[in-house]
Amino acid sequence: MSDAAANQLPALTYRPVTERDGAALVDFLTAEDWPFHYHLRPPLALVREWIDGGHFLEPQSLHLWVLQGAQRIGLVGLLDLEDIDDGEPELGLRITAPARGRGVGTAAVRFLCGRAFDRWPQLERIFAKTRADHIAMRHVLVRCGFAKEMHARRAWHRDGGARFDSLGYGLLRADWERSVVTPVPWNDAP
Repeated sequence: MSDAAANQLPALTYRPVTERDGAALVDFLTAEDWPFHYHLRPPLALVREWIDGGHFLEPQSLHLWVLQGAQRIGLVGLLDLEDIDDGEPELGLRITAPARGRGVGTAAVRFLCGRAFDRWPQLERIFAKTRADHIAMRHVLVRCGFAKEMHARRAWHRDGGARFDSLGYGLLRADWERSVVTPVPWNDAP
C-alpha cells in the first residue's frame, strides 16, 4: 500500500462476533457476492447452519467484525482454534465491495494476527490460503508478513465445479515478533 493510500485508510475498530450477531451475520454474508470464496453468495440455509453450529464463535473460531463507525465493512477470523497447540489455525477474511482496495484487509489481518499471538503464547503459526487469481488477498498476506509456502494446482474448487490453483501462506510467530519473513527453501530437493 502506498503512503497516500495508508493516509486515506478509514478509522477502523474491531468487535468480536457474539451469539447475538446471528441476524447481522446473515445480512453480511448474503447481501453481496464474495467472488473468491467457494460460494459466490452463500445460501441462507447454509449461513444459518454455520451460525447454529457455532462456526463464528469460540471455541471453534475467533471472528471479529471490522467496523468503520457503526458500519460492518468486514469480517476477519481464525478458524480451527483447536489447532493452536499443535497445528495452525486458518485465517479467513471478507471485506465488503465498497471497502475493498483501501487497506482495510491489511489492517484487519494485522490486527487479528497481533491479537492472536498476544492471546495464545503457544501459537506458533497462522496459515492462510487463497486462490492464485486473488491478487488483492495475496498482497494483503505479503504486506502482513506471510510467506508463500504452497502452490497447489487446480486444488481450489468453487460451487458449480470450476477449479483454480490454490496458494498457501504461513506466518510464523518468530517472524511476526521480529518483523521479518523467513524464506521458504523452494529448491532444496526435487
